[in-house]
Amino acid sequence: MRSRLERRSRRTSQRYPGRKIFIVRFRGYPIKAPPPFKNNNLFAVSPDGTIQQLADEGTLKQFFKSALPAVTTEDEAKGVFKIWLRLSEELHQDGYCTFDIVGDSVRVQTDEGTRTVSGEARATKGAKGSITAAATFDRSGKVTEAWSKADLELTGERPAGGRG
Repeated sequence: MRSRLERRSRRTSQRYPGRKIFIVRFRGYPIKAPPPFKNNNLFAVSPDGTIQQLADEGTLKQFFKSALPAVTTEDEAKGVFKIWLRLSEELHQDGYCTFDIVGDSVRVQTDEGTRTVSGEARATKGAKGSITAAATFDRSGKVTEAWSKADLELTGERPAGGRG
């Protein structure tokens, strides 16, 4: 069975000192990924070598809440949000899509000391549509809430069985 391991981003390593995020992709053809895996699988590797699977938005959100150092500036909050959005892309696609974050869509809203950053990643290949997302930071700069929503229609060629 073929799989491909990718390191997601240097930016991720900068925000999560000593941690690395990897994607393990299974092509879906000729053999589907073995349970409990999907076509795209996110993993976080901690400084002590412990591996944690970030299988869904809930576990990804918990990772952001527990592993992330507090942000102190609007630019840091935007940087963390962009990591959230990029990793969320992997939870909403089959490995044949590419996305671009819509530059002017990333906005920060401040309310009584909390920051909410929101934005959109638009599909540029393999799908039509976009993923919208937001992350909220409390007064201390820690992530308290994060979500993403995909409005995607897969397009283009896939290997037989590659959409599962």
